[in-house]
Amino acid sequence: MKRILLYFLALFFVAACGSSDQDPGPSNPTTPQGSITLVTNSATPGQFVIAKADAKPTITATSMIKVGGKEVMAIEGDSNKVAFVMPILPEGKVTIDYSGIGINKQLDMTVGTYTPITDPGAVASTFTTELGQIATRFQAHVADPVIQLEPAFITAINQQRQLITDNFPKLSPAEQLEMAYLLKGMMLNDADFALVDHNPDNYRGIKGMIDPEDEWIRARVMFYGSITAGSASFWLATKLASYPTPTPWQWVGISACVATNLACIVIAKSEAKNIGELKALIEEVKTPPSLKFIGGKLQKLNPVGSFRNLNQADKAAFAALFEKVTKLENWYNGLVTITNKVKSIFSSASMDLPPYTNPIKAQSTVKEITLNPAKAVFRNVSDPSIKLAYTLNSAGGFDVTATREAVGLQDRPFTYDIEYTQSGIGRSKTKTVNAVFQPVQPFAVFLEDGNNQSGKPGEALAKPLQVKVIDEDGKRLAFIEVEWSVKLGGGSLSSGKSITNAQGIAQTTWTLKVGASGDQKVEAIVKKADGTPVYGAPTVFTATTGLGALLVAEGTWNLTAYQPAGSDFFQFQDRGNKACYPAGVYDKDRIVSGTYTFSGIDPFIVGTTTRSTVDEMQTYNCATGTYTKTLGSTTVSHGWKIDAQTGKLVFTYQGKEVGWFDATVYENRITFSGRATDVKEGEATSSFYFEIKKK
Repeated sequence: MKRILLYFLALFFVAACGSSDQDPGPSNPTTPQGSITLVTNSATPGQFVIAKADAKPTITATSMIKVGGKEVMAIEGDSNKVAFVMPILPEGKVTIDYSGIGINKQLDMTVGTYTPITDPGAVASTFTTELGQIATRFQAHVADPVIQLEPAFITAINQQRQLITDNFPKLSPAEQLEMAYLLKGMMLNDADFALVDHNPDNYRGIKGMIDPEDEWIRARVMFYGSITAGSASFWLATKLASYPTPTPWQWVGISACVATNLACIVIAKSEAKNIGELKALIEEVKTPPSLKFIGGKLQKLNPVGSFRNLNQADKAAFAALFEKVTKLENWYNGLVTITNKVKSIFSSASMDLPPYTNPIKAQSTVKEITLNPAKAVFRNVSDPSIKLAYTLNSAGGFDVTATREAVGLQDRPFTYDIEYTQSGIGRSKTKTVNAVFQPVQPFAVFLEDGNNQSGKPGEALAKPLQVKVIDEDGKRLAFIEVEWSVKLGGGSLSSGKSITNAQGIAQTTWTLKVGASGDQKVEAIVKKADGTPVYGAPTVFTATTGLGALLVAEGTWNLTAYQPAGSDFFQFQDRGNKACYPAGVYDKDRIVSGTYTFSGIDPFIVGTTTRSTVDEMQTYNCATGTYTKTLGSTTVSHGWKIDAQTGKLVFTYQGKEVGWFDATVYENRITFSGRATDVKEGEATSSFYFEIKKK
């Protein structure tokens, strides 16, 4: 079925949008100011042309306007508007003369492109067919328990349809053509008159998850549109019916306008009833007494609200709407007057319309409805460390996640506001919610990185010590406190406590103790809220300085003992000349002082060592029986390494291993015992012992 736009009705609607919705007061003609402006700049025959004057014009039952030289009936609208029906004129520019209503003004407009009507009877038949289909569509709602459509409206529409059918053929050919253009401009489309079968107790009855405010606004838009469109046809019917003795052409026009008016008023009354009964106004946001949020875990919320319908006490808050309702009442009662006049002329047309009833009740009823999450926001969280993130879910509620950016495993009470705003009707309600944040408890701690390192005594290890903390679902936890402590070998930590980051990682830096060798250990402990360790705690880290690292760290050591083959070279030793043997006196030698210097490269298992000594030699003179003392120095360099298999200190000389020593590390000294070749003396390999101390 073709879709015909209610063009002339739409023009009134457009004009009304820019003016007051109030009805004009009593008709008190005023002196025109001589100025008028077109609202409609282009129209085709049968369509309405609207203009707006500066002041209320003087329009009577006989007032005429000249359009392209043709006199047409002037129709009074609201808010100083003047209308007429475009007569049959050629396409193109046309001049309108408003002097017939006391305004000495001529305006130019355009007669738009149109297809001339060649069969007026076919247009009238289409018009009455559409009326019949609208009546049939309405009939389906007579038994509807909510809409409760009065059968009298259907009867009245059908009667007007029949009057048009009976009287149109009685018109002259010229009158039929003119009426056909008017009917074409007023042509209805039955699909535009579908009634919304709402449920006043539950707005979701027909349209699923529709917000009550959205449905209320939809009804208001339809109500306003129907009022405006119906008002236009009502004005035309009133004008035609105002003639003392209407002509047959005017009676057909009245019937067409009344039928159009009836269809519009059914829509207006139905939508007004929707507006009056829908529980669309938020009164209170309702929530449970207290909510518990487990940190980081999804919480599904479906808050509800108390919604009510309009009542008479809302008149001040919804002034424009109540003015429209009053306009509906006036329009309806005026329509009854016109239909009674039609009934008086056509005795067979018994149209008794039901009395008007106000759609706005004296008191409201309330219903709890799930809030539309798109119109609710969470704000004003009392604890700034707690963050609420929420999204809308497919069930029409919220998926809420609470997180806390602070350390602590104890439950933490807080409040937040749910603010629900109905911007379309200017209402907002806020509810303060009591809630408890329950941190997710750590379940386990695992070593992440930094174990089994070697480093220099007195310096930080290359990598920080890192642990990972997770919950029972395996999710990494932030803001968990980790306690660190040195358990073996000494050393120091950059922090005894650290906090996990967003990846669940906590770390500290470990500086190895100077003077220690072998393994050193650090523990990391994570505890639950009740103080018990989590799984995996304590987590143990091991590091070692190694003998080589210790030697290089000190650099130069004092030589405090030196005993090749059991001889203590810090005491005098017989070292040679036996010429005076009978006298029992020999040349003697000893080390007065000495140092060992170790240098090496990472990882401190290969390097160079230099032994520097100050030596005292005593030579006995057999002839004189005296000693001669001399001081000298000896410097011997070796290569050195730590044997990877045995951990022994190995000396090398000219590429050959010349000494193998077990080391014993004390607080500030190291002793070495093993076998070696005394390079200074060139002796064969024998037992060897020496001791070094920190300088």
